[in-house]
Amino acid sequence: MSTWIFQCNPKKFHIDDALMDPEVQAKGTWLAEQEGSRMERGQEAYIYKTSPTKAVIAKVTILSEFKEMPPLEHMYRHWSDESKKDDSLKKARPRVYFRVEEIAPNLVGIPLSELRDLRIPAGRQGMTNIRLKNSNEVNSIQEAWASIGAISISRS
Repeated sequence: MSTWIFQCNPKKFHIDDALMDPEVQAKGTWLAEQEGSRMERGQEAYIYKTSPTKAVIAKVTILSEFKEMPPLEHMYRHWSDESKKDDSLKKARPRVYFRVEEIAPNLVGIPLSELRDLRIPAGRQGMTNIRLKNSNEVNSIQEAWASIGAISISRS
């Protein structure tokens, strides 16, 4: 089963606010334009914020296979003004549904520099998802995540 990095540029999407939103926590949409056909329900993904800290800040579960769909309405409120002007983002594009499972304390997370075994093209423009390709990468992120005291999102 694959593990993913969902990469987020906070200049385009206000990820910190989104992760605190109960509607997003319960069900959000994420662009899946790179390797989306490999995404499956039940796979785990980690949200990586590209600035200012360049850190993994949340763990999510993929809830669906990818399909062409617009973003969920409640996701839109977390877009930057720049993103709201981009009509292509509002259209049906390859996306998956996800649920937030855990967030890093104070959304500080794990700096990418501390994930030595992770060899991902993080920060590359236009990449919204990256599949971890070997067990060393998966183990590295899972072990680091387990050590930070992540906060579980409670479900009512």
